[in-house]
Formats: sequence, C-alpha cells, structure tokens
Amino acid sequence: MTPEELDDLLCQYGAQLRAWPVEQQRAVVAFLLSSAEARARVREMRRLERLVAQDGPELEPPPGMMERVERRLVAAALKDWPPHLTPRRIGCPPGRRSFF
Repeated sequence: MTPEELDDLLCQYGAQLRAWPVEQQRAVVAFLLSSAEARARVREMRRLERLVAQDGPELEPPPGMMERVERRLVAAALKDWPPHLTPRRIGCPPGRRSFF
C-alpha cells in the first residue's frame, strides 16, 4: 500500500478503521505497523473529522489532499467520455470545421 492509496481509502471510508471493509482493514493495519507517515495520516484524518463534527473554522485538508480528490473526480468523469469527435463523425461536410 502507498501513502496515496491510504489517503484515497481515508477519504472513502473515514478514519474509523473498524468501519472499513475487512480486506482493506488487513492491508491498512500492515501498512500502519510499518509506517510512521501512515499513522500520522490517519491521525490527521481523525483530527479533520473532529473539526468537521464541531464545525471548526480551522478546517484545512492535509497538503495535496484536494489535488488528489480533484484528480480522482476528473478521472472518473472522463472515464466514460465519448471518443474524440471528428467533423466527419458528426456529419460535417469534408473541409468544413466544427467546434468539436
């Protein structure tokens, strides 16, 4: 498991590891035992969850978290995007350009 994968799982399931699917729990426990950085990420997510629960004004995501979330959202949105449309595919006469 990588720190980025852990971040994704924390965003998906939250910091209460007991609530995670069992297969994910096993992998994250092994990672937490071997990585101080991973333990710090879980502590940070727990802190963020407490702030959200308290409506704390100091809410700040961990560095890079928003960028990772945005990348995942864009990738998910583009996953089923139709292939690039050429003028011929959308019925334009040859030699004429369209906005696609």
